[in-house]
Amino acid sequence: SGAAERQGKRVLGLGGGALGSEGYGEATMGSVHRIGLALQHLRDLVLRELKPDGWGVLWDLGPWSSFLDIGSGYGKVVLHLRLLAGMHTSVGVECVHSRHTIGVRAKHLCETEEEACKGSDSCKGPGREPRASPTSVTEEQSSSSSSSSPAEPSTTPAAEGPVPRIAGRAFDGAELRYGDVTTEPRLCFTHIYIFDWVFAKPTLAKVAKVLQASPFYVLVSFRKPAEWWSYGLVKVQPVAKLSGFRTTGGEGMTAWIYINLEKVPGAV
Repeated sequence: SGAAERQGKRVLGLGGGALGSEGYGEATMGSVHRIGLALQHLRDLVLRELKPDGWGVLWDLGPWSSFLDIGSGYGKVVLHLRLLAGMHTSVGVECVHSRHTIGVRAKHLCETEEEACKGSDSCKGPGREPRASPTSVTEEQSSSSSSSSPAEPSTTPAAEGPVPRIAGRAFDGAELRYGDVTTEPRLCFTHIYIFDWVFAKPTLAKVAKVLQASPFYVLVSFRKPAEWWSYGLVKVQPVAKLSGFRTTGGEGMTAWIYINLEKVPGAV
């Protein structure tokens, strides 16, 4: 997805069909926060009601997660959820260059403000404390359903004590890219968010093909199940929906939370 940018080529929209989308609204902070909280606690809120056991930690959005926003616009969702859940990787891919450029500038300003605030009492408050470096989790480790966070690795002899963690920066792991995800063979992220409300049918069909080949756990979309299934994305099942999602342009819509049936405990 970054190849076009590196080679100086213009991306002709997502799947060639998103030119002119500069005018649609961005998600409001409140709406993004609601989705983030639901994703952080998806096992307790939904999944264990469907099946009591077997849901590993990778189903919940957290430091062990890799997150992708398709059509990331100004990067609001990418940065907000990184601050909320601390994913080790939070990537946004935007095909409209003007929006991507604004997002990169906004991220740079946030990082500059963070550096300026170091050691200043005036900048302390919720969400501004140093964040510990995330712990990585393998898919095998995630199968444990008894704990809500990954086990702490213990490779240091007891006499030396635990390995101290280095406090990371707020936006470590956050990246905004200019590109077209429909040119990728697969998207290797645990959680994928796609603000597809304005996508044309040909674009949705191309995105569905890539998603069908991708090993994600959770997908957030604004399209109904029957529509995705009709485009060939048949391995997803809705488990929740959040109504009242709002954008800065005043639009209201429903966000659907899907799970990948290939990742469900006990799936063949």
